[in-house]
Parts: sequence; C-alpha cells; structure tokens
Amino acid sequence: MAPLSRLLPLLCLALLASPRARAEDTSAFAVRVKPSIVQLEALGPSGQVVSFGTGFFISEDGLVATNEHVVEGALEMQARLPDGSTRKVLGYLARSPERDVALVKLEGTGYPALPLGVNVKVREGMKVLTMGNPLGLTFSVSEGIVSALRPDGLPEAHRYAEAAKHAMIQVTAYSAAGASGSPILSEDGQVIAVLQGGMGMSSNLVFGIPVDVVAKLKADLAPGAVPKPFKEFPLKGVVGSAVFFGLLALAWAWSKRHEWRVARQVRRARKARAPEAPAEEYRN
Repeated sequence: MAPLSRLLPLLCLALLASPRARAEDTSAFAVRVKPSIVQLEALGPSGQVVSFGTGFFISEDGLVATNEHVVEGALEMQARLPDGSTRKVLGYLARSPERDVALVKLEGTGYPALPLGVNVKVREGMKVLTMGNPLGLTFSVSEGIVSALRPDGLPEAHRYAEAAKHAMIQVTAYSAAGASGSPILSEDGQVIAVLQGGMGMSSNLVFGIPVDVVAKLKADLAPGAVPKPFKEFPLKGVVGSAVFFGLLALAWAWSKRHEWRVARQVRRARKARAPEAPAEEYRN
C-alpha cells in the first residue's frame, strides 16, 4: 500500500480537476469580472430606454469599450452598473464603424478596468468566458471555446456585417440581442475580443472583434480628449436655433398653402353672393 504522503498530491490533483473545482473557478471569474461590465442603454426623447447593449471598462476614468452598432443613432445614453445604479454617458471618444467598435466615456472615476490581452496567444480550442446582457438578462456569464480564427474575415457568403470583412475570432460562448459589446476573455481575465454578434439561428455561432482594434483606438486618443455628443443638434447657438426653427415654420406654412388657398377662395365666393345693404340716410 502506497504511503499516504504519496497519495495526497494525487488527491489534490483529482479535486482540482473535479467539476466542483471548475465551477468554483468560474464563480471566482464572475466575481472578479462583473464590476467591470455595464449595460449601455440608449434613451428616447422622454428618457425611456429604446435599446440596449453591453460595454466594459478599459480605464478607471470611465472609458468603456463597446460595439459601434450599440451607440449608433443614439441621442443620449446611460450605463447601468452591477449594483443597480446608473451613470450618464457623456459621449464618445472614438468610433470605428468599419470595425464596429466604439469607446464611450462615463461620468465619474475609480472604475475597475479589464486588462486588454494584446499579447495573449489566441489558439483554437482554448477556453473563453464572457459576461453581458443577452435579451436584457443582465450580467449573464457564459463559457465556451475558440472554435476558429478568421484572420481574413468570414467567407463572403457569410458576411452578415461590415466588420465581418476583417479579422474575427469565432467562439462558442452564448450570445443574443443585448450581448453585443461584451468582452470575450481568456481564463485569466484578459480581454481577447469584443463580442460583435452571432449568425443565423444558432446562439453559439458567435464572432468577436480582436482586442487589438480596441487597444489602437485607446492608444490614439489625444490627452485630455473631450467626449463628443452621439448626435449633435443640426445648428448650434441662438442664431442657429432661430434659423432652424424658422425653417421648420416655413416648411409647415408650405404644407398648409393649398388649405389656405381653398379657404381664401371660399371666403371670396361667399362675399360675392352676399346682397349689398341699402345706404342709410344720415340725419343730424
């Protein structure tokens, strides 16, 4: 019989390889990553949420990476944090419609940023994890593997978006509407890609944009860059506003011209048919 001292290392290895140990590892991952994830919400004219997606902090001063299509068309946005609080999105600092990546800025500082794994060797078959907001189910964890590397983009017949013409990482982690902009991470918590979307009816035929795109956008930011509004008012200033609303008034008047012409003709016709009143005699 082998001494107990020889069996202990084997027993420890067996425990580490058990499903329970792996589940605990994933739980630790979720706890570590969750504070860095936000739900980005596009707001309508009355402040109602009209669409949403996912983003993640890449610097402690509130810089968030997401997909361009998450912020496209938004007038105003807010970010919902894991603790249930919301923060105003001040605007965007960089956008790449071609690669479907955007960097936006939240108010406040002291946020936990995720490291960008630009030096991670991504291999087919390696385990990946992600956390996002699919279908509005906030901060959902999913795991999978890298099923393929697509350095030249997807085959032409499968290019469902402009970004699919460029390098993509194919993974089996779960995705659905609202998960766009989620980080795809290596097991040690480094971002290797931004989840861009899925294809067809399969929820685990998912594609991510390599993190190098995010790193370059971040590196190219000018020091002290000021966030830009997502969609600016057509004309700025008091004079611009007066011109803008004046043009609106002219457009409204032009649309009413036929109605007003008809009303004028009716009044003239009624006046022509009315009998003339006899002149009254003036008396002192």
